Amino acid sequence: MITWALAVLHLVVTVIKRSDDTPGFVALPRRWVVERTLGWLMRSRRLARDHAPNPARR
Repeated sequence: MITWALAVLHLVVTVIKRSDDTPGFVALPRRWVVERTLGWLMRSRRLARDHAPNPARR
């Protein structure tokens, strides 16, 4: 995926690994932006998986 993003989208993808020796929550660089955006998207009912109708109930 990293090579595809560079070749097709001209984006540089950087993998930021979590430090296992740090206890508790530590905000990683730029990761909070993605998590915040996903949180905003999941607030929309049409995008949330939990609100999909169950076809077995119909």
